[in-house]
Amino acid sequence: MYKAKIIQKKSINSVINERKLLAKVRHPFIVNMSYAFQDRENLYLIMDYLDGGDLRFHIGKNRNFTER
Repeated sequence: MYKAKIIQKKSINSVINERKLLAKVRHPFIVNMSYAFQDRENLYLIMDYLDGGDLRFHIGKNRNFTER
């Protein structure tokens, strides 16, 4: 994640809270975070691999899903 973009969107608290939550959660149905680190320009969250993308991507792409 680009630090400048996080600051621009005023999402600092959201990102900090997300990182804290992901650091605590361990569940087979939730993407787990293994590590988090940063450099001058970026924040890095090392997470489980999601083959096929995450749910937010698919919701943005399709908007609606059938029950099946």
